[in-house]
Amino acid sequence: YILVAEMPRGPMGAYRLLASRNIQRWIAAVLISGLICYLLARYLTGPVQHWRQAARQLAEGDLAARAAAPMERRRDELGELVRDFNQMADRIERLVTSQRQLISDISHELRSPLARLNVALGLARQRSGTAAQPMLDRIELEAERMNQMIGQLINLPRMEAASGPTPPA
Repeated sequence: YILVAEMPRGPMGAYRLLASRNIQRWIAAVLISGLICYLLARYLTGPVQHWRQAARQLAEGDLAARAAAPMERRRDELGELVRDFNQMADRIERLVTSQRQLISDISHELRSPLARLNVALGLARQRSGTAAQPMLDRIELEAERMNQMIGQLINLPRMEAASGPTPPA
């Protein structure tokens, strides 16, 4: 309606010619602006999709997941966000790896004194009388509980590895 109302008055052919030229201009403007908007949306949402995928992998247990390197080189807020995400993922990976190593080291280090305790318990049973048997039985029960807990500590990294897709080495 506005397009026709602003056109100059004249013969009907002129209206059609002006209307078709204006419509073509409007269509061209809409197509060009639509293309520009699409490209801008892809420029902004593409990195977010890659970052989202990396965050999902990290949440599923893949501690080596990082956002793509080309996104880190961006000099805008999305680039800063990706760099912060990758730093956070690095820190989480180091902490989880060191925690797993600590659990493994502790469990193996506790096995040696526990083995020596069991040997001492066997020797004490041989040298003691019947009066000491209830106390030795109690020591043996507690040593067996500790042995089970250490076994669970050793199996913990294996169970975590089975539940996650790709744990770090």
